[in-house]
Parts: sequence; C-alpha cells; structure tokens
Amino acid sequence: MYVMRPGDPADADGITHVLDERFVHHWKRHGHGIPELGDRLRRLLLHPGQGGERVWVFTDDSARCRPLAGPAARYEAGTRGGAPVVGCLTLSDQLPEPQLWTTAEGRETALSIPAFYSHPGPQLRCTGALMHWWILDHVARSYPQADWLRCVVPHTRLMRHLRDRYGWEYVRSAAGSSGSAVHLMQRRPHAQQGLSLLITTAETTPAPGSAGVPSCDAVRESS
Repeated sequence: MYVMRPGDPADADGITHVLDERFVHHWKRHGHGIPELGDRLRRLLLHPGQGGERVWVFTDDSARCRPLAGPAARYEAGTRGGAPVVGCLTLSDQLPEPQLWTTAEGRETALSIPAFYSHPGPQLRCTGALMHWWILDHVARSYPQADWLRCVVPHTRLMRHLRDRYGWEYVRSAAGSSGSAVHLMQRRPHAQQGLSLLITTAETTPAPGSAGVPSCDAVRESS
C-alpha cells in the first residue's frame, strides 16, 4: 500500500534523497540535470502553504514489511518511521508562468503542479504513474470546482510523454521567465475508481482557503 500525505520538516532528508536520485538518473539518460528544487521544497516544508503551494509526500508503506537489498536498499535513506519516501509533488493555487496564459485562460479555475518527482529506481517503476493518477483523483474529489490542472514543462520529450501517455493537452510553447522555451500543459481532473485500493490519502483536505490549502477562487482573484 502506498500513502500520500502532506509533507513536514521531518521529510527533508527523504525528499532530498529522491531529488538526488532523480538528478543522477536524468543526467545519465539525457546528459543534463534538472532544476534544483531542494532549497525551495525545504522552505515549503518549514512554512506550509507559502505562496499558496503545498508539498505532498508519497511513501511506500509496504516496505515496512519487506527487507531491501542491493540497489533497492538505496532508497532506505528516504525513510521516515519505516516507510520510504519514494516521491514528492507540490500543488498550488497559482498559475505557472502566469504571464504566458491568456486572459481567458486566467479566468478559468485551475490548480497547478509546480514540482513532481518520483524515485527512478527500477523497483519503483510504477511510482510516477500512481502519483499522477492520485493528483487527478485528489483534485477532482477535493476541488470539484477546478476546471483544469496545469503545469509548465521545460523539455519537448516530457511534453510528449504527458500528452501521449497520460492524456494532457498541449496548449502552446513560449519563452519562460528564464528565457528558455517551455511548454504549457493542462488536463481535466478526473476521479479514478478503485485507486484507494492502492493509495491511502493520509489527510482529509480542509475547506479551500484554509491555511496551506489551495483555493480555486484564489486563482481567479490573482488572474
């Protein structure tokens, strides 16, 4: 059984481990790294809800009951209370690269995914997919007023992966705030029947607008 729960300061080492492993994996496969997010994620863990963004941590609760050996043992460094951290993501009420969305798009109710990282270990091959289905389900059930989930990705390869494998809609490409080209993506939230058999959400989400919880109305107000 996997568990998705809000992150807290005790998760800093586990998240750092996932980011380090993902960085090395990305470098070996593609010859370049990924944006350094460790410091920003640590700040969010210390100050939940900062800027309307919240950290969620994905753990493999079944690993409490099985020994890890060889390469699989590498992700024990991300353990908290016996359950290894195998992924993390953030959910925000702010549009990513807001200057790149049209006025009409800005009026639509949307939440965004500023960060999404899963452990790349071969024994955790399905982790990223499970996290993806969880966030679609979570937003659909917890924020039914949300029209879209949105994100901005820096690489064409990742844009095509999200579009072709997971059904994300490609909106457009443009120069981001760093000057490099980025790809705007969006997808309708959608409840996933039976997902609770695989993933437990460890917290009932408070009403939107509570401290640290994205409010869909905040997106409209900030547009």
